[in-house]
Amino acid sequence: MKRKNLLKFAVILSLVTAFTSCSKDDNSSNKGEDKGKTDGPAPFQHKVLVEDFTGAWCQYCPIVAHDIEELEKTNGEKIQAIAIHNSVSADPNNGGYDPFDFFPTERKAFEREMKVNGYPFARANRAIDFRATNGIKSTIDAYLSQGSPIGVKINSNLKIDSGTIDISIKLAKTFEKGLKYAIFVLEDGLIFRQSNATQFFPPVESGWTKNFVHNNTLIAIPNGFRGDYIDSAITLESKEITVNGTPVTYKAQKVENLKVVVVISDADNNILNTVVAKANTKQDYQLKK
Repeated sequence: MKRKNLLKFAVILSLVTAFTSCSKDDNSSNKGEDKGKTDGPAPFQHKVLVEDFTGAWCQYCPIVAHDIEELEKTNGEKIQAIAIHNSVSADPNNGGYDPFDFFPTERKAFEREMKVNGYPFARANRAIDFRATNGIKSTIDAYLSQGSPIGVKINSNLKIDSGTIDISIKLAKTFEKGLKYAIFVLEDGLIFRQSNATQFFPPVESGWTKNFVHNNTLIAIPNGFRGDYIDSAITLESKEITVNGTPVTYKAQKVENLKVVVVISDADNNILNTVVAKANTKQDYQLKK
């Protein structure tokens, strides 16, 4: 998987502001347009990102999976989880095997960045301990009450093993240090055993839930966990930045269970918004309710 550390833009000032950028291939482009002011400093709906570092061998990881499911029941429009799987064995017959660890090199590097020191491990917006459940709902509510200054529009064309993703990013304020965007493809409904020493997800036989349903499973990271940089020359108030034709490859089981997640962060890696769309659907900008 090829990762870019920097998108370079050339800005030409005339009657219309336009620019071109480096792209992954001939079908990928970045362009900014002035679409007019968006009312308010943070008018867009803010989803909270929950990254769950997990493994099918981890006997206490179902605690986090349960907490995420419970939050999804009451706050489904407020959070988006990403389950990042880790396999500690390459042998499918070994209890440490997890078939959903698709990019171990990138995962290990990201774990080091996130200071993962044991499993289960989960972070909300890459900053808050998700397992501190007493405060997580109030934290989510605090983020949502603020809204986000960034909106994201998603359109994808995904098949069983590959596809392309188009996104547009709308800015309600200027970001003087630029931004980053990361694209993820997830799959729900993946069935595989799960080591389980908890009271959740019965029946548990000999320490395992045999047909555990793994949701929000990360299966593709076309531009890495941290994403690509958008130069400050174009991260200006009222601009719309478009990235078309990002190619993505993966191993999916059912196309209808795929979804695309886009995470926007500032230059200092603070999460500013997370947006999700089901595969092969168009997700427009979501305004704060």
